[in-house]
Amino acid sequence: MVEADLDIKASFTDFTGSGIERAKQYLSKLSSLSPVSGTEWKQIKDAQAIRNVIAHAAGNIDKRLTQNN
Repeated sequence: MVEADLDIKASFTDFTGSGIERAKQYLSKLSSLSPVSGTEWKQIKDAQAIRNVIAHAAGNIDKRLTQNN
């Protein structure tokens, strides 16, 4: 595991939220990377919403599903 190799005292699973929310928390806490926010974070969340529509609707993109985001 990366945590053991780098002697990191936290694990990705120690954080809560969706995968990208947890990744944001993990990287913010354990690195010098600044948290993504503003326009960049909105783009990431929009891409996640599109991915979820495609993945969970078997590729059938319905206008009703995309209007919530």
